[in-house]
Amino acid sequence: MIINITDPAKSNLDDMFNNYNLIEKYFRVYIQQISS
Repeated sequence: MIINITDPAKSNLDDMFNNYNLIEKYFRVYIQQISS
């Protein structure tokens, strides 16, 4: 199945994924610092 996504929507999705990855990375570091 091919989903046609317009460029603005696609860039919004990319931003969302990038933000999520950043948050997840910082969250893991935060957890490590707490548990150490």
